[in-house]
Amino acid sequence: MPVFRYFVSVGPALLALLVIIDAVFGEGPPRFNDAIYDSTLYAPRAAIANVRQERSFADDVTPADRVRQVFGQFSANDGKRLKRYSSASSAI
Repeated sequence: MPVFRYFVSVGPALLALLVIIDAVFGEGPPRFNDAIYDSTLYAPRAAIANVRQERSFADDVTPADRVRQVFGQFSANDGKRLKRYSSASSAI
């Protein structure tokens, strides 16, 4: 079984080569320095916190009134689907 003998001899040799290369060259410089973005991404934003508190619904408006206002924005023809093919053009 020469294939088995090949894998038994070449496998550990390649593994040893990888260990030696890692020991010689070591770990390279980091590819990305995320310290650059720490102050910009995680800074607290006072303006957003105020907007979130102001977004509450009015207390004097009932849920039914809100639904009526939303559906009042649609026109009568929005729900109807257009026909893809007319009956007059079906003749070949």
